[in-house]
Amino acid sequence: MLQETLQSAWLQKPISENSIWYNGHTFSFLLDTEQTAGGFVLIHCYFRRGSEPPAHFHRNEDETFYVLEGKIRFHIGDKKFTAKAGELAYAPKEIPHHFSLVTDTAKALLLITPAGIETFF
Repeated sequence: MLQETLQSAWLQKPISENSIWYNGHTFSFLLDTEQTAGGFVLIHCYFRRGSEPPAHFHRNEDETFYVLEGKIRFHIGDKKFTAKAGELAYAPKEIPHHFSLVTDTAKALLLITPAGIETFF
């Protein structure tokens, strides 16, 4: 059993082979549907001010942002707040949300549950 668990372990970092350029940002897929059996997707995001997404919501996915660098202004439902490095923002499914950068750039880990939305990008 331990050997099977070790074989499914995964080591990854943001590199060109797992990264895409999307709407002015760089998304590096650290874990996706295949590695997590559909449980979640983990994306390292490098955001640039000026191309933030419009207000939207997801029918099936929750989004959790853990800010690594910079400051991001979140609008989630009727709440507005600024998150900086070391802080987390959670956008549950069915709740309208969007964000804008306070700093010129920001980095964050984006956890999407369940997996599958990565095919959108």
